[in-house]
Amino acid sequence: MRKEAGEVITRTLYDITCDFCKIEVKGISSVLLPKWQCKICKRDTCSKCIHWDYRYSDDYPDRYCPECWEIGKHYLELLEIEQVRHDDRVDELEEQWFKRAKFEATQK
Repeated sequence: MRKEAGEVITRTLYDITCDFCKIEVKGISSVLLPKWQCKICKRDTCSKCIHWDYRYSDDYPDRYCPECWEIGKHYLELLEIEQVRHDDRVDELEEQWFKRAKFEATQK
């Protein structure tokens, strides 16, 4: 027995260009579009340029562009140390990293 379960949903597909190496990625679904953006500055990245941060989730890692990742290396080292000592300091360090990376992204 069959019955109608719903209607077909259409999605918009996007072609993005990596803001770092200028490679074009075609046919990105609107649902997956955030997967190709930096968590901090929201610039588009390709799979070669994006950096994955699995500290909080193996299934849904945070994604960072090369510039924000480079700024974050210093903070990531401190975060690893602080996570062992004090979880409260982790949020503070991440906030400092994000503010600095956002500021530097707006200066370009």
